[in-house]
Amino acid sequence: MGLMQLAPCVYEPANIDPFDVRSNIRVGCSHLAVMYGVFKKEVNFDRWKFALASYNGGVGYICSAQKLAEIWKADSTKWCQVSTFLKDAKCKERGCDWVQIVMYVDLVITKFYEYMFLELKNGQ
Repeated sequence: MGLMQLAPCVYEPANIDPFDVRSNIRVGCSHLAVMYGVFKKEVNFDRWKFALASYNGGVGYICSAQKLAEIWKADSTKWCQVSTFLKDAKCKERGCDWVQIVMYVDLVITKFYEYMFLELKNGQ
């Protein structure tokens, strides 16, 4: 709900109105920081991709996909490898909307690159 599209499990413990913009952004950024902190073995953009995927779909699914990657001898610290296991990831016996998660991560990273390009272009 709201600007940062917070799930009830995120905004309810924070006791905020999800439609209060300042509170929504504060809690959303805090939640993303927590997700980033979960993934310490991953580096550079892979770490951000895991954090974004967890923010969007839930950390349980991402960790489940990492475990599957390990079982199949894939690199569990590389998003491009782990994301292929999302379709089989389970959390509390439920599957995730893996297509949505992968598309979300791709969209955010693409936007990041677009904004970086614009910044470089405008700075010249």
